[in-house]
Amino acid sequence: MIEVGGLLLLSRHAVETATAVAAAVAELERLAHVQLLLLLHLWQTRTHTPAVVQQPWRQAAASLGAAAAAAAMLVLGAPSAGAADLRLGAEVFENNCAVCHAGGLNNIAGEEKHTLKRDALEKYGLFSPEAIISQVNNGKDAMPPFRDMLTLQEIEAVAAFVLDQAAGNKW
Repeated sequence: MIEVGGLLLLSRHAVETATAVAAAVAELERLAHVQLLLLLHLWQTRTHTPAVVQQPWRQAAASLGAAAAAAAMLVLGAPSAGAADLRLGAEVFENNCAVCHAGGLNNIAGEEKHTLKRDALEKYGLFSPEAIISQVNNGKDAMPPFRDMLTLQEIEAVAAFVLDQAAGNKW
């Protein structure tokens, strides 16, 4: 930067850097907005909120700026895979899931291929927190739905635990 006659002149590098930073901030704002919309969708489907109540949430989400989106994600409690979540997830898994999925396997006759190992989760489109949360909430085939038996925090924690185990080949 050079000051000439009271004007601040920026170098080409400074301008390019500022432009790159602005682009990165815009992308982060876009991603935060998308995450908020996803969280709101998950919240709506978990609580089975009537459409009359859901509409204002959709309108609010559509009009939120990035700062409000980030604040709302903090308030809504975006899922995280922190140590406390993994401990809770391990406890929930042991108390609810291990009877069929001990060691990441599937002990139900005819369902042996549906393990919780990374390759199986990837093959069946379940290698993401959202997919695991949906599976736990809704069940499928021999697996019962757990949305009425576990809290949202427990479901998110067990999803984080399963993903952590699968991603680290810990099963």
